[in-house]
Amino acid sequence: MMSACATRALADAGIGPADVSRFVPHQANVRIFDAVCDNLGIDPSKTVRTIEEHGNSSAAAIPLSLSLAYKARSFVPGEKLLLAAAGAGMTGGAVLLSI
Repeated sequence: MMSACATRALADAGIGPADVSRFVPHQANVRIFDAVCDNLGIDPSKTVRTIEEHGNSSAAAIPLSLSLAYKARSFVPGEKLLLAAAGAGMTGGAVLLSI
């Protein structure tokens, strides 16, 4: 679900996976967002990972990850952030933010 939503978001924005500066996924488990990176061709090093320290923080996962990513390294003009989430595998969404 996250791969399909992210693919559509990238296509709608007219950019490719290599243009993504940071990938901010829902933090359900590492295997899922590693698989999404693999499916999309995004370098795993671009993934914002907070699950190790904070676990699956449910609906707060992406806002928490954004906050911690910004604290670690401020966002700069021109960055493209891909946010993607899935809920129980049945629904999902993705958005591309251009800073």
